[in-house]
Amino acid sequence: MKSYLVETQDDSAPVKYKVLLKKNVYKLHYFHIIVTSGSMVIASTNPAICKAYPNQDILDYYQSNSLETLRVFGFGKYQYMPYSKVIENDPIYVQWCLDNIPDFSLYSYEMEALQVKLDKLKLTLRFFK
Repeated sequence: MKSYLVETQDDSAPVKYKVLLKKNVYKLHYFHIIVTSGSMVIASTNPAICKAYPNQDILDYYQSNSLETLRVFGFGKYQYMPYSKVIENDPIYVQWCLDNIPDFSLYSYEMEALQVKLDKLKLTLRFFK
């Protein structure tokens, strides 16, 4: 059995995280929880996906942890490091993962942060040409 966070625009979703967009600017992001067994969804906080609701332990886990704690690399040279730290320190590696690893994905706020870092890197490279 595995559980996942799924980003949504639904402000009634039970899991909410403030995400730092830039210095002193935060945006609230909403997430539903989906619980699977193999390829079958067995519970979800979104009733449109599944009528069974996840148990309280699963809800408590996601609500008591920070998004940074939950989003860590499970492979490669940055194994166990938070996505946010790798995006900040090695955005080219993250882009490589997006381009080459079929199941690798980022939440929308992570994509925004990655794009900002890559744009800054491009500007720096242009400066040194």
